[in-house]
Amino acid sequence: AALKARCSLFVQIFLQEIKPLTYEILNASTMSTLAAIVEKGRHGCRTLDAQLQLMQQARSNGGPGGESKSDNDAKKRSKSAAFVLGNSFSFVEATLAPHLQRLVLVAPKLRPELVNTTSKPNSIGVDLLKNVFGCSKFHRFAQWASAVLSRASVVETFNEEEVTTLMRRGLAVWKDAGGMKSFSSRIEKAKAGLSAHLLARKR
Repeated sequence: AALKARCSLFVQIFLQEIKPLTYEILNASTMSTLAAIVEKGRHGCRTLDAQLQLMQQARSNGGPGGESKSDNDAKKRSKSAAFVLGNSFSFVEATLAPHLQRLVLVAPKLRPELVNTTSKPNSIGVDLLKNVFGCSKFHRFAQWASAVLSRASVVETFNEEEVTTLMRRGLAVWKDAGGMKSFSSRIEKAKAGLSAHLLARKR
């Protein structure tokens, strides 16, 4: 019962905190709005990471859904297992996988301005979670997301091209022309400043 409750809570948090991000990103039309959405996403990832750590600890300690404390091999497997229930791909992953795929595979293609919120370009897939949403700090959630996205059944049942086409219909017109170029413009300004400094020193 306790394990079922933890799983249900994880699904509930994901659906409340992470699922809406995809559509909010597509509806965003300025960098300031996009930045606020990213910050909201970071909070959700942090919360889910904490939940995964709690469930992992429960398994390691032989709690609900865990292995016997006397079984050291089982405890090691529990610690390294990526899914919510350890090594088992469960209803949790099956329920949330499509929403995760839309966020990390489709959203950055339709709203490329999203990667302007990070200094690392080409942030697609788990890299989006790590570089944009800060999941490099939330190791357990990044591990879970990577395992879900690489699962053969998840990959094979997701028609990325078709989903992208359908979601493109709800894409808002980008209005923040300056914001769209904000990251590249900061780089150019930094280069210009360095060149001016070097030129001044030569004189």
